Amino acid sequence: MLNVESWNLKHPKKVKELLEAQAKLEEAVHAPSPSSDGFLSAETLEAAIDEHTRFALYNGDHRRQAINLAQNTIEAQLKVEVNNNLDSYLKQVEAIFTPAAEAYAEAVEKLPTGKFTAEQVLNFNEEQREAYHSARQAAGTISWAANFLYGLLDLPGQRLGNWGKWFLVCAPESVAGLTCLQLEEEHTGEKGYDALLPPLLRALREGAQLRIATPSQARADAEAQEQARQGMDEQAWLTLRRDLKL
Repeated sequence: MLNVESWNLKHPKKVKELLEAQAKLEEAVHAPSPSSDGFLSAETLEAAIDEHTRFALYNGDHRRQAINLAQNTIEAQLKVEVNNNLDSYLKQVEAIFTPAAEAYAEAVEKLPTGKFTAEQVLNFNEEQREAYHSARQAAGTISWAANFLYGLLDLPGQRLGNWGKWFLVCAPESVAGLTCLQLEEEHTGEKGYDALLPPLLRALREGAQLRIATPSQARADAEAQEQARQGMDEQAWLTLRRDLKL
């Protein structure tokens, strides 16, 4: 299900109208049941029974079916409208993503090439500490963009295949870049290092490039490098993995 209401992006008029309808429907779904206090007095007992009867009838199977139909109809139309305005959404995401990607790429160049511990971060020199915090802040934006793009899998025609979400924000550009994005552990056990998104960190050092792509575009980029990988002889592939320690 598309979580369009959580995107915090500028929506076209039709999408806004659908989100308003969706919010109104949520209110109807969660309408509170009548109070039972009326059952406690002879003067209000009959009115309370009538109120509860109307509520039970109003919230019966036919109403639930109507609510489900409304939810499905709104969701289907949201997908249509988002798909029709996808370029606009992508431009908004790109405007947020690009400065973060540039800051990240610049910052990681100043950091040690291998995995580092939280204790080592504390012992970084001033330039490295500034670079680390810059990269970590940028990584949050990059991760947000990856999650947004991954949500587009709910749209018709969008397929990522077996490739992970980091391919949505990083073009591998080489078999080495592909291997890092595919095989590098996202969670290494070192929280300070993991906050910098290790698959991206490793891939960039192998020539990969940060960018945003729809799932289908990302899959095409990955498959192009996968074809190159399959064209390698076995020894070359094993040597590459040994050099990458993956």
